[in-house]
Amino acid sequence: MRSQALSQIASLSSRQELEERRQAILSPFEDTLNTPVTVPPHYDVMGAIGAALLAHEYMEINGDRPTRFKGWEVSEVDYDTSSFECKGCPNLCEVVQIKVGREVLARWGGRCGKWEM
Repeated sequence: MRSQALSQIASLSSRQELEERRQAILSPFEDTLNTPVTVPPHYDVMGAIGAALLAHEYMEINGDRPTRFKGWEVSEVDYDTSSFECKGCPNLCEVVQIKVGREVLARWGGRCGKWEM
């Protein structure tokens, strides 16, 4: 019970700190633009909402044409994440890759782009 109360207190102080930071960022915009700036209540998911709107628009334009959507079952696929050090140059980049079976789905981390997909 006590740990739950402490967690709630910590959460409240985090919310207050977050609000203070938000206001510290917002105020200079309002001062510079000389107008109030509105931040929507669910600003933290605006990117997801925008992506959903774009997907909806795409489907309206393209109808039943196939997409690259893998389906909801994709969360049940066994992915393998690994990394290796590229020795192709003095940078010695750590390259991270994701695979399903023998198929490499994604790679990133190289500075020169040699391994990017």
